[in-house]
Amino acid sequence: KKTVSGVVLDAAGKPVAGAQVARFWGSQKGAMKPFDEATTDDRGQFALGIDNYGHPTALLAIDDEQEHGQLAILDATSLGRPLTLRLQPLITLRGEFFCEELDEAPSWSNVYINVTTNRIRLAEDDSVPSKFELKLPPGEYEISGYGNEEVRGTNRHVTLSVDTPVTNLGRINLAATPIGLHWGKPAPSWNITEARGVGTNVTLADFRGK
Repeated sequence: KKTVSGVVLDAAGKPVAGAQVARFWGSQKGAMKPFDEATTDDRGQFALGIDNYGHPTALLAIDDEQEHGQLAILDATSLGRPLTLRLQPLITLRGEFFCEELDEAPSWSNVYINVTTNRIRLAEDDSVPSKFELKLPPGEYEISGYGNEEVRGTNRHVTLSVDTPVTNLGRINLAATPIGLHWGKPAPSWNITEARGVGTNVTLADFRGK
């Protein structure tokens, strides 16, 4: 476990106190919640312990008002060098999942946000069934979403820009799985070539209620 230290500054270069810095964040209805975070002091400085340092990882800093943030990608060369994170406006990313084949939304869903550089997992939202809302700095991301066993997962790229402070992806279709397509329907008939304890002419109807 190594310690990464640095300073968080605003757009004017002034220290930001009370900002939280973490490798991974969860969203609860649009409110970002850090995991194993460090908080900047009055000088904007922080120190964060990181396990398995040396693998590519990301640090996301968000101010106390959750209006500004910044992302830093770390690798082995970053060890021992103080970081400077200069905050910029956060972008609200929204969307919802729906299965057109089943004509319904999944009963639950989860979405992971990966930084496209080395597909580093940065954030997730499973707070509202079939919907997601997160706050992220401008940049390139991969969205990885999935739901219950009736639907397939999906991956797609998104570019967040300061020119679009709210990026609404709208309805994202999740294809149905074979289980989803056949749920609640009679099972297809079968053709038995060998059986133990019953004749090869037995049908599904013979087992109804058993």
